[in-house]
Amino acid sequence: MQENVEVSEKNEEISKILLQVADELKIVCHNLESELNQFQI
Repeated sequence: MQENVEVSEKNEEISKILLQVADELKIVCHNLESELNQFQI
């Protein structure tokens, strides 16, 4: 049982990190779109 608890805690940490990464990627993509729009004529 102890191992299961440790694994689920690690999974929660990984999930939090992935959510943060996803948010960062959204911001990066949004910034890229803005940059690209400036070059469109």
